[in-house]
Amino acid sequence: MKSQKGITLVSLAIYLVAVTIIVGVVASITAFFYSNAEEINEATSAMGQYNIFNLTMLKEVKQAGNSIVSITSDQTRILFKSRKYLYIPRWWYLFE
Repeated sequence: MKSQKGITLVSLAIYLVAVTIIVGVVASITAFFYSNAEEINEATSAMGQYNIFNLTMLKEVKQAGNSIVSITSDQTRILFKSRKYLYIPRWWYLFE
């Protein structure tokens, strides 16, 4: 009888299939993680811009002797006693 030492062709094929499956699972988990991380990054960036806008408007409203004079019907212009804000999609502009 022959001694069965070393790696046979069948066991090598089984190892290769197992490693391929493991690499595939790790790759799919990594891709899922990075796609979700990108979505979180985009959402967080938008919230940060919204907070900056809120703080700016809060400072403007709390300023002594300042009040809102008018807001246009389409809500793209806010006129305070001291400053004017104009909204063009995605950006607010300040006119002093």
